Amino acid sequence: MMNLNSLLKDYIDFLNNALPFCRATLSQTKYGEDILHDWFQANWEMIVESALFYGSKRYLPIYGQGADLATGSSRVSNPDAVATDKIYCTSSEPVYDYISKNHVDVRQLEFEEFVGWDSDWYSVECALDCVLLSDDNEEYVVSIDTIQFALKPV
Repeated sequence: MMNLNSLLKDYIDFLNNALPFCRATLSQTKYGEDILHDWFQANWEMIVESALFYGSKRYLPIYGQGADLATGSSRVSNPDAVATDKIYCTSSEPVYDYISKNHVDVRQLEFEEFVGWDSDWYSVECALDCVLLSDDNEEYVVSIDTIQFALKPV
């Protein structure tokens, strides 16, 4: 299996290189933000999920907000697929969270998507160099440089 950390860091490089073009192009459309989320989900499935699981019946949870292309599903390529594996983050010590300004244990948090931090809040409007994580009640944003990625069954 492909090295997950290398794959995700390469994927962030891909997103950061492609996003300026996508933003410029989609800003000309009425539904640019919605289409951008569809694009994120499609690329997540085609690049990351395929690199990890091609030819198997294994799937990742939706990326970020997912896509709004298929009725009843946030997936693009296989609307009926159910997540079998999830990505989580690891660190040998608590990691600084930009939102709470505290250190958090990332091991129990859910991976949501890659984001950037613009000194006040996270978004996909700036360079993606952080990870948005969540639990049932809160969101956390940590630098990608402070964590490692791992897979585990859902």
